[in-house]
Amino acid sequence: MQAIKSHNRKLRMVTQAVVLQLVFLCVCQAFGQGTSQDFPVIGQRCPDFRFRGIKDFGKSEISRDELAGHFVIIDFWNKYCSMCVESFPKTNAIRKQFANELTILLIGEVDKEHRTRPMYEKVRARLNLTIPYCFDSLQFKSFVPRSVPHLVWMDKDGIVKAITTSTELTEENVRLFLAGRPFAFFDRSFSAEQQRKSVSFDYWKPFLSNGNGGEASNFLIRSILVPYNSEAMGYASLPTSLNTLRKLGYPPGLVQGCASLESLYKFAFTGYDSWYTEDSIYVKIYQKPLIDVKDNRPFQMNPATNQGLYWYSLSVPPERATADFILQAMQSDLNRCFGYQARLETRTMPCWVLTATPEAKLRLKSTSTIKQNDKAEPVEVKLTDISIGEFISTVFYKHIKGKPPIIDRTGIRYNIDVEFNTDLYDFEAIRYSLSNLGLRLGRDTLSMKVIVISDPTETFK
Repeated sequence: MQAIKSHNRKLRMVTQAVVLQLVFLCVCQAFGQGTSQDFPVIGQRCPDFRFRGIKDFGKSEISRDELAGHFVIIDFWNKYCSMCVESFPKTNAIRKQFANELTILLIGEVDKEHRTRPMYEKVRARLNLTIPYCFDSLQFKSFVPRSVPHLVWMDKDGIVKAITTSTELTEENVRLFLAGRPFAFFDRSFSAEQQRKSVSFDYWKPFLSNGNGGEASNFLIRSILVPYNSEAMGYASLPTSLNTLRKLGYPPGLVQGCASLESLYKFAFTGYDSWYTEDSIYVKIYQKPLIDVKDNRPFQMNPATNQGLYWYSLSVPPERATADFILQAMQSDLNRCFGYQARLETRTMPCWVLTATPEAKLRLKSTSTIKQNDKAEPVEVKLTDISIGEFISTVFYKHIKGKPPIIDRTGIRYNIDVEFNTDLYDFEAIRYSLSNLGLRLGRDTLSMKVIVISDPTETFK
């Protein structure tokens, strides 16, 4: 893959910000051409299947009928889904806890470069995973209509009881499942996905106007903040930033999307929902707000029940659509609705500092005149003629959002060539690999602005 240039990465983030997608889910493929009969249906017997090449299972293959008499959860994933990988330890713990009552199968999709298998083996060894697993793209496409994580829950008779994300895989839900009792979940079945897809919504028009989720009404300025309802509303995420809207040419003065309360506060005080190394505020404002409230339930999210998710829409006159006016309007809306005291404070916050030995500075200096087979895969990194900033954002891409910033103090002002093997999902593995190259990532602190949210009764310091 070609080295990721800063402007290309920004364009990709901009695109992702407005794509209709499910909260915290990693899109793996476009909606399939199949029908509801091709995919598992909740309440019906699961379509026939046979998984081959299973490891850690005692037998190399298994079919639907051979699993009769067992409670089963089939967990589908691919290498592009960080949420999937992050859920592996939880899945492993659930499997061990209910080993005598529940069978869990982990089914990975094989990528064209055939890197999923070696990537999983590294993760498996690092986390001591014992989940039965195999790689089967054909069966994957027969079960997964859109995205992963995608879990299919089957009872002893092979009846599909739920189709969920990995969020719902909890001890409490598993106990309810084994007892034959229902539990709350975000329905990931084909029919539910089709229903959500059919909800009429035009992101380019204000929410609840001109038939866009509601009737038209005349207004000069308007803001709407409602609890999100996945069954009645379409989904579009809050844009990554105000700059995103401008670059894509959205109507001036219109900001809207689905977000958590924490994200709404971040956007209201910074103009960003998330920011990365190339953004100007990356080392100026800490990404994680400090939430100092007695009851933090409004900030807790549960996608299965829509808890903690809100749809926000703000429309202001185009002639007044400055960044300051929009952010002040959002802050006012949040204050009126929730009453928290929120402000930006300067505090000493944790950070990471990247340094380089003199030998590394000489050794890493680029000698390439053209890009050659550049890649940043979960198990292999090869980057040529890349700046140190691009290197940080590429290698630590999965460890930047909402995490302490990584500060460049290498003194390297020229492009570099870097090649090494590591698990890009494992922060400590990256640190170790970089140390072998003469690049040290150490803990430090930095004076930064941070969003502080406290109860209304607390006085400002």
